[in-house]
Amino acid sequence: MVHVKGYGIRDTDNHPVTPNSLFLLGSLTKSFTALAVMQLVEAHKLEFDAPVQRYLPNFRLADPVASAQITVRQLLNHQSGISTRDGMAGFAATDTAADALQHRIHTLSDLRLSAEPGARFEYSNLNYVILGAAIEAVSHEPYGQYLRQHVFLPLGMRTSTASEDEALRSEVALGARYWFGHAIAANRVPHLESNLPAGYVYSNAGDMGRYLMAQLNGGQVGNARVLSATGIDTLHRSAVAAWVHGMYAMGWTYDAADPSLIVHEGATANYHTYMAIDLDAGWGCALLLNANANLTGPHLSELGPQIVRQLRGEVATPLQLEPGLPLPLVALLALLTGQALFICWIGATIWRKWNEPAQKLPNKLRKVLCIALSMAVAIMIVAGLSIAVPGLYGMSPLTLMTMTPDAGWLLIGNSAMAVIWCVMLILRALKNNRKTVAT
Repeated sequence: MVHVKGYGIRDTDNHPVTPNSLFLLGSLTKSFTALAVMQLVEAHKLEFDAPVQRYLPNFRLADPVASAQITVRQLLNHQSGISTRDGMAGFAATDTAADALQHRIHTLSDLRLSAEPGARFEYSNLNYVILGAAIEAVSHEPYGQYLRQHVFLPLGMRTSTASEDEALRSEVALGARYWFGHAIAANRVPHLESNLPAGYVYSNAGDMGRYLMAQLNGGQVGNARVLSATGIDTLHRSAVAAWVHGMYAMGWTYDAADPSLIVHEGATANYHTYMAIDLDAGWGCALLLNANANLTGPHLSELGPQIVRQLRGEVATPLQLEPGLPLPLVALLALLTGQALFICWIGATIWRKWNEPAQKLPNKLRKVLCIALSMAVAIMIVAGLSIAVPGLYGMSPLTLMTMTPDAGWLLIGNSAMAVIWCVMLILRALKNNRKTVAT
């Protein structure tokens, strides 16, 4: 039995959030995608170990041989060789047309794999985007419509939807992103049709309760069955080694030392979600938050495990909110301040030299070295901030701007500062190219 209780929670604009409020599920959507794939496997329309090109003939990556080797199972378990970074790029996409999912598949011809198919685990949203396109191809139904007809309605999840328009006609919890430690409403974040099967389904507390019941009850809720018990078990247990001591099993993760507890976490730019089921104890829980902190806000990702500890009768670990700004923002602000002071110092020296006659001929080699060094350092700063820093988190620069705008704008500001002082140093060196004043 699942009990859903609503609390008097309010969002950042003081709007009430109730158990009927819809939340964007983020990567929890992958569990729906995996279940849909399993349905089609049981209907003999898909095969786990068949190359995905059998169902998507136009699927092509930069390596044609590897493209033909990637299987449905490898996509489900993130072993296709597609990188985390390439998967995150979808969160910065601008295509929101109804056919954006199929169009995305046609734009992958330049994508290079980070590993051979099947060689290792690397979490990538793009794997599930490709699976969503395969679902559409073999079912002849749009992804969102397939979920409605074959998952949501049979399970009584009558409010859940993959359509933003339908969600907005219901009660949607206003999402928020963190700017410098403060949650700011963000209701204009694009709903990305091209990333739909990886993270853009809406649901609420009651519907997620019914979904977790189906996961715990062999694919059945009441008289409705969406999958066989064997199919559910396959989703939970067809796992591959993933993170340290971690396993990934077709839309679920678990610790190798605690295989009865399977979980998944999700996030979009302005929502954070978490679900867990204990296969031995027979309970499940879902946490839906209408905010996402990503890299520079409070540790929302620690709340789900805290709920699990309490449900298991364990003592929850106190969470400490550190005062002040998060360390990444402090570092970026310090760099911005340092560069601003450096620009002021360069400006002062240029002003002084502009109004004083040169006392000696400059050393040409020294001037060239000064210009070259300035350009090299500036390029390193710009490249490091705009490419390397987002890359550390598996993001592209555009994705970072979407998911963590405060850090994104600080990266842009620091890059601009580096360009400015580089130009000023070059002007200063050129200004020195004056003849000695006669005495």
